[in-house]
Amino acid sequence: MNLVTVIILTYNEALHIERCIRSVQLIAEKIFVVDSFSTDDTVTRARKLGAEVVQRPWK
Repeated sequence: MNLVTVIILTYNEALHIERCIRSVQLIAEKIFVVDSFSTDDTVTRARKLGAEVVQRPWK
């Protein structure tokens, strides 16, 4: 049983998000992506791989 939850902070990381998510999928029970309103394809790619995405401004 995987007991790890992974949180990934992003902003315009479409080039890297797939590799990042895939690298933790085998150990993570849940993967959350906290995105700072990316203007590229980051959110779509993360959701496609099963990550739960929330968008929040970076403060």
